[in-house]
Amino acid sequence: MILQATSEYFRDREELEHSLLRIAQIAASEERNIIVGAKQVLLALASQPAVVALQQPACEEAFRNVFLGMRALENIAAFNLAGRPVCTVKKAPPGVTVASRDWFDEVLSGKEFVVSDLVVSAVTDRKVLVVSVPLLNQNGQLVGALSATIGSGWLNWLSQITGPEDLPFSALVDIGGRPLDADQSRPQDLAKLPPSEKVVEALRDEAHVFLSSGRDGVERAYAVSPLVVDKLYLLIGRDAFDYFGGARFDLLAGLIIPVVLWVGTLACIWICIQRLVFRWLSNLGRAAKAYGAGDFAARPRRIEQAPEEFGYLARTMVEMASAIERRTEDLEQALTDKRWLIREVHHRVKNNLQIVASLFNLQIHHLSDPNTRSVFIDAQRRLNALELVHRTLYEAKDLKEINLGFFLSKLATLLMKSLTSTRTGSRERVSLRHRFSDMWVNPDQAVPMGLLVTEVFTNSLKHAFPGDRSGTIEISLDVLPDASGRLVIKDDGVATESDTTGFGSQLINAFAQQLGGTIEVTFGQGMTLILNFPSLVKRDPP
Repeated sequence: MILQATSEYFRDREELEHSLLRIAQIAASEERNIIVGAKQVLLALASQPAVVALQQPACEEAFRNVFLGMRALENIAAFNLAGRPVCTVKKAPPGVTVASRDWFDEVLSGKEFVVSDLVVSAVTDRKVLVVSVPLLNQNGQLVGALSATIGSGWLNWLSQITGPEDLPFSALVDIGGRPLDADQSRPQDLAKLPPSEKVVEALRDEAHVFLSSGRDGVERAYAVSPLVVDKLYLLIGRDAFDYFGGARFDLLAGLIIPVVLWVGTLACIWICIQRLVFRWLSNLGRAAKAYGAGDFAARPRRIEQAPEEFGYLARTMVEMASAIERRTEDLEQALTDKRWLIREVHHRVKNNLQIVASLFNLQIHHLSDPNTRSVFIDAQRRLNALELVHRTLYEAKDLKEINLGFFLSKLATLLMKSLTSTRTGSRERVSLRHRFSDMWVNPDQAVPMGLLVTEVFTNSLKHAFPGDRSGTIEISLDVLPDASGRLVIKDDGVATESDTTGFGSQLINAFAQQLGGTIEVTFGQGMTLILNFPSLVKRDPP
């Protein structure tokens, strides 16, 4: 029992450390999402021709449209190769340049995404984090840098939104272990920080827990989680006595109680070991074993003849079994309610996407320019693909997985119906053949797959069968022996090689990269596209 108490102490302590680690990871996720979100916004802006060409006022208009929806951003700016701002949301002072900034040099050296240290913005003159991506023209040549600034005050505010019972102390620190906004922090908060050298030793590429005394001399358990590796980290801490006090008390109790029980047992072992203990223990053991097997209706036999202590224990076990049975029923009901709530979320997202698609449809009818109508129709089809993902999740038994074969079958039929309805006679001229194997994926894999199929399918039906030309579009999905997947889309129409720098081609390549796959396109008697993607396992439906 002493060994068990010692083992339980270390196990409880390890669980408390894991709990603190999870709190740090959860608290850091919101701040990491701000940085990731800024990166996605910059990548989206960097693909727009007006931004790449640094054309005013079109690029500034694009910046403002995005800036209004990003509360954490203080500015978005594009700089030429000389480091001078060309397009910016907030007006830059005359003569401003970022040519000497380290983050700008990293962009010019070829890095795809750069996060700066805490710096003073050249435009707003405030302490910010700068996230930046390169601006490349159609030939892949570097023409400048696109950056967004995140206010340090916003990040510090996010680190304080968790309740004090979960996160009593938190701070953002840099790679040198220094707090991000030390000049704005309260002295009592700075005193809770461990020494900088202790923080530096604990900084790693993943979340980590360590014990250290703060600058005020109080021992604390600290957890550090990276926001940007080698740049920015979230540090949280709790007083070690409050956090590990329960485990230490249990250890002390676990060391003392066994000794007391051992001495008492020696005094009475010859009197009551067999008559008053073993047979009733055996009786209760059988009942406990039945409870362990799930038979909560079992009851100890002849327990009314047992000493009062065993009778009380038996009644307690019966009450415990009844409580466990009720609790199990409550948990099953809660699980059912949770599944229905998740299903309702997917249902509402599906309905909202349908509303947006309907609004697109209303706008299409008021557009006279064919090119503009085509852009709206393509966007509407992509919305329909996303809506189909949520509809499939809503209708599926397992809300975490989608049968990719079933989903693509419905998507192909939907695209055929939608695309042929916009072209007179296309339904009769172009036929669809499809063959799909059962393949189960999560929604994060189904979304890019659906959008990729939408883009390729749309291109084939729009360009491969001009005039009155008839033909067939075939699509198939197979699971290869190594558990990877293969998607094949081909048509027997006019073989016209598409522009690989076009928006549609860029989307197709981006979706393939998101799936971790490779694309091979050939043109002969029509077009054939083959997508190979890894790590999908064929199995029977649940």
